[in-house]
Amino acid sequence: MYVLFDYGATHSFVTNKLVGKLGKNPCRAKKRFTISTTLGTNININHVFKGIRIDINGYEMRVYLIPFELHDFDVILGMEWLCMMIGLCYSRNGMVVYDDRPMISVLSVEG
Repeated sequence: MYVLFDYGATHSFVTNKLVGKLGKNPCRAKKRFTISTTLGTNININHVFKGIRIDINGYEMRVYLIPFELHDFDVILGMEWLCMMIGLCYSRNGMVVYDDRPMISVLSVEG
């Protein structure tokens, strides 16, 4: 599985190929999402998967995932999953830490 941690994305997404493996049905969103793609098109989505359990290096959390046609990744985790974690912060040395323990290391940033 390929996961992108996208600090520029406000929400998290799951590829349509994995939707059947989530073991849940999507819920109707309270409001419609309009997603702007890198090609400049807007796509409207009105369903979301709530409370999907993910495990990152032994840290379990529940996230909301918006089904979306992704080509290079299976899941994109945007900033909303990070904001859900109490005590989680991004440090200056490129580490995401929780309870003073490294969780994710950012090895390099290009661009």
